[in-house]
Amino acid sequence: MSAEFLVASCHYIDEVGTLIGGEVLKGRIEEGEWGATASGKKFLVSKMEFQGDRRVSASEHEKVNLYAIHISQTYVRAGDTLYFY
Repeated sequence: MSAEFLVASCHYIDEVGTLIGGEVLKGRIEEGEWGATASGKKFLVSKMEFQGDRRVSASEHEKVNLYAIHISQTYVRAGDTLYFY
Protein backbone atom coordinates (compact mmCIF):
# COMPACT_ATOMS: atom_id res chain seq x y z
CA MET A 1 0.00 0.00 0.00
CA SER A 2 1.23 3.50 -0.70
CA ALA A 3 1.08 6.39 1.74
CA GLU A 4 1.57 10.15 1.73
CA PHE A 5 2.89 12.29 4.60
CA LEU A 6 2.59 16.09 4.87
CA VAL A 7 5.64 17.66 6.54
CA ALA A 8 4.98 20.28 9.24
CA SER A 9 8.56 20.58 10.55
CA CYS A 10 12.03 19.15 10.01
CA HIS A 11 15.09 19.20 12.30
CA TYR A 12 18.43 17.42 12.48
CA ILE A 13 19.42 15.79 15.78
CA ASP A 14 23.04 14.70 16.26
CA GLU A 15 23.54 10.92 16.46
CA VAL A 16 19.80 10.35 15.84
CA GLY A 17 19.11 11.61 12.33
CA THR A 18 16.48 13.83 10.80
CA LEU A 19 13.28 14.38 12.79
CA ILE A 20 10.28 15.00 10.52
CA GLY A 21 6.99 16.04 12.11
CA GLY A 22 3.69 15.97 10.27
CA GLU A 23 0.50 14.14 9.36
CA VAL A 24 -0.28 10.99 7.40
CA LEU A 25 -2.49 12.19 4.54
CA LYS A 26 -3.22 8.82 2.97
CA GLY A 27 -2.50 5.17 3.74
CA ARG A 28 -0.35 3.77 6.55
CA ILE A 29 3.34 4.25 7.43
CA GLU A 30 5.32 1.69 9.41
CA GLU A 31 8.62 1.84 11.25
CA GLY A 32 11.37 0.42 9.02
CA GLU A 33 9.65 1.55 5.83
CA TRP A 34 11.44 3.38 3.00
CA GLY A 35 10.10 6.71 1.81
CA ALA A 36 11.01 9.29 -0.85
CA THR A 37 10.72 13.00 -1.43
CA ALA A 38 8.96 14.37 -4.51
CA SER A 39 12.42 14.74 -6.12
CA GLY A 40 13.19 11.05 -5.49
CA LYS A 41 15.60 11.28 -2.51
CA LYS A 42 15.10 8.07 -0.49
CA PHE A 43 15.21 7.66 3.29
CA LEU A 44 14.44 5.08 5.97
CA VAL A 45 12.05 5.58 8.91
CA SER A 46 14.11 4.28 11.83
CA LYS A 47 11.68 5.26 14.59
CA MET A 48 8.22 6.80 14.98
CA GLU A 49 6.67 8.70 17.92
CA PHE A 50 3.45 10.43 18.88
CA GLN A 51 3.69 12.88 21.81
CA GLY A 52 6.76 11.07 23.16
CA ASP A 53 5.25 7.58 22.90
CA ARG A 54 6.84 5.11 20.50
CA ARG A 55 4.65 3.93 17.61
CA VAL A 56 5.25 1.12 15.11
CA SER A 57 2.77 2.51 12.59
CA ALA A 58 0.57 5.49 11.82
CA SER A 59 -2.59 5.70 9.72
CA GLU A 60 -4.50 8.38 7.84
CA HIS A 61 -4.99 11.69 9.70
CA GLU A 62 -2.59 10.78 12.52
CA LYS A 63 0.12 13.28 13.44
CA VAL A 64 3.49 11.71 14.25
CA ASN A 65 7.21 12.38 14.34
CA LEU A 66 9.33 10.29 11.98
CA TYR A 67 13.01 9.71 12.74
CA ALA A 68 14.62 9.31 9.33
CA ILE A 69 18.10 8.21 8.31
CA HIS A 70 19.87 8.55 4.94
CA ILE A 71 18.45 12.06 4.42
CA SER A 72 19.34 15.54 5.66
CA GLN A 73 17.00 18.41 6.43
CA THR A 74 18.12 20.19 3.23
CA TYR A 75 15.93 17.75 1.26
CA VAL A 76 12.80 18.11 3.44
CA ARG A 77 10.90 21.32 4.19
CA ALA A 78 7.60 22.20 5.86
CA GLY A 79 4.79 21.86 3.32
CA ASP A 80 6.49 19.03 1.37
CA THR A 81 4.74 15.73 0.75
CA LEU A 82 6.70 12.52 1.34
CA TYR A 83 5.75 9.27 -0.38
CA PHE A 84 5.90 5.68 0.87
CA TYR A 85 5.54 2.62 -1.41
